Amino acid sequence: MDNKEDQADVIHDLWKRYENWLRKNAPSLIEELNDPCNTGDIDEAEEELEIKCPENLVTFLMGHNGGQAANGLLGNWDLYSLDENVEEAF
Repeated sequence: MDNKEDQADVIHDLWKRYENWLRKNAPSLIEELNDPCNTGDIDEAEEELEIKCPENLVTFLMGHNGGQAANGLLGNWDLYSLDENVEEAF
């Protein structure tokens, strides 16, 4: 898949499918997802880290900026927010 728009569409579609699954199968967990990240926050993180974030990561974070406490949201995996990713980088 070469087209960045196609990749962004796939990521956006996956978020929507995951949200729909959560609503049907684990409605309490949908509240564990953070609100989307905004481009201003991403710009600040890129400046702080002196990098350019991959477009797929930006699209992912603009779907949801991580998740709260991950109480089963992704099993034992953490869903880091942009801030948590920046902290991990240092």
